[in-house]
Amino acid sequence: MHATCGAVALRQTGYAAGLKDGIGRDMPHRLVDELLVAAIIEARSSERMALLSRELADTDAELAAFYADLVEAEARHEVLYRDIAIALTDAGYVAERWRALTAHEAAVLAGLPWDARLHSGLIAADATNGTTAEVDVGAGH
Repeated sequence: MHATCGAVALRQTGYAAGLKDGIGRDMPHRLVDELLVAAIIEARSSERMALLSRELADTDAELAAFYADLVEAEARHEVLYRDIAIALTDAGYVAERWRALTAHEAAVLAGLPWDARLHSGLIAADATNGTTAEVDVGAGH
């Protein structure tokens, strides 16, 4: 499937679909997993938008402020989804599933091709000079 952004067609990266592959199948734990996957996506969006805001601060203050506002919103959504999951079960189970799903996320990211997107794969090597880059996927977040 493709989404359009102006005149550019963007294909889905597979990030969200890959995360959903780690969701349990039986209720009510499936609902908890769905909420935690949403929280993971919000957490990563918040982290990446914080990076964008920081990098844009000296060149485009207005755009940097826009991303900074989104950072706060995404962080609130992460907490909200996790709080709802805890309300449905218990904090210990949610912590266990968070660890499992963020470990699954790390595997998903490692298997995706890198692209200049908010959610894509890990940078394995810099094609221009052959160096590798370490990327923290937040598995312990």
